[in-house]
Amino acid sequence: MVKTIALAAALTAAVFSCAASANATTALFNTGVDSSGNLLTPGSFDPHWRLSGAPGVASPYVLGSPYANWYRLWPANGPISGQVSAWIGASLGNPTPPYPYTFTQTFYVANPDAVSIAGYWYSDDSATLLVNGQAITYNKCCRMESFSVPDALLKAGKNTIAVEMTWDDRHDDGVRVLFTSETGVSRLR
Repeated sequence: MVKTIALAAALTAAVFSCAASANATTALFNTGVDSSGNLLTPGSFDPHWRLSGAPGVASPYVLGSPYANWYRLWPANGPISGQVSAWIGASLGNPTPPYPYTFTQTFYVANPDAVSIAGYWYSDDSATLLVNGQAITYNKCCRMESFSVPDALLKAGKNTIAVEMTWDDRHDDGVRVLFTSETGVSRLR
């Protein structure tokens, strides 16, 4: 009887542990999603990314049909490589603001040697993906590019990942970021 109760307690703890880890939220947010990882409605603001350098706008818009700043050849908002994300931009209409402007997300690292961050990203038109101000990859119009953050660019404490628009045609401009793996990262404290 004692073994049965101990076994039942152990199984219950394991089930709750698995359920908690399955429902655990991530520290880094893909573009265009809410805190639960669900797509935001086109036209709303992305609460996890900040926008700087674009006059009068502090948060990027989630792009999508029926808004004018939506390019019909972009991969549709939704799942790619098992991750959900959406395009974000500095404007819902055209013309878009002139470059340069930057989309930024901050996060916290306790031990930079124990961190792994990787994913995919798109830009339209050209952009640079940066970590703590250092470029890690470039993207030219509408291609899916993979990225991996080098440990050497991370520091204990507050860190920043950013996409800086380096060229645009002021028409149908946006970015999309999908994190496929992250370890050793937590939300900014």
